[in-house]
Amino acid sequence: MTEGGDPTGFAFDSLTCTATGTGSSGSQDGTIPKQANITVAGGGVVTCVYVNKQQLGAIKVTKTSSKGGGGLAGAQFSVTGPNSFSTTLTTGADGAACVDNLPFGDYTVTETQAPNGYAIDDPSGHSVTVDNNAKCSDNPYVGESTSFTDTPLADIQVRFRDGGSQATHLDGSISCDNATGTSSDADTTGWDDTHTVTGIKVNGKITITCTIPVDP
Repeated sequence: MTEGGDPTGFAFDSLTCTATGTGSSGSQDGTIPKQANITVAGGGVVTCVYVNKQQLGAIKVTKTSSKGGGGLAGAQFSVTGPNSFSTTLTTGADGAACVDNLPFGDYTVTETQAPNGYAIDDPSGHSVTVDNNAKCSDNPYVGESTSFTDTPLADIQVRFRDGGSQATHLDGSISCDNATGTSSDADTTGWDDTHTVTGIKVNGKITITCTIPVDP
């Protein structure tokens, strides 16, 4: 007796046989692991048990900075998959996070929160197919991997006030040309006008030009 192909997501693990009755026997073949060699005598019973072990994989997520490539801690990800599977991962000091004991199938990894001071570069879900038996603790790691980058952010603030002569003033509004940030004209105590831009993406050297129309 020989077992055929493994069920999806499972692999052959072991084969054992027991026999009752004189002249009956059963055992695993020495060359073909899935084959049971059976002899049944009159009135005898041979029972063979095949064990298939579920194959479980792992997904490692890596988060790095788009400026310099260093690992980023504190990024959060959602991982969803078959049979309503859902979990949340947070990257550690090395910029990595891992989940294992995953049944084979298709999963989606999505960054949901960037580390403090960074912006998510790719908010779309990354499709990952788990089809390799692995654990997060494997060394070397042999499971599935996916990577994301985040861009560091900067804030700027430009202020104007008369120097004490009462003879200078703004002839319009302060403006800055960086389109990646969020602008605010909220006032600052003690200043005639304030213009703030927060969340400016800094992926390499950038130049920001601010215009302050002063009419003395």
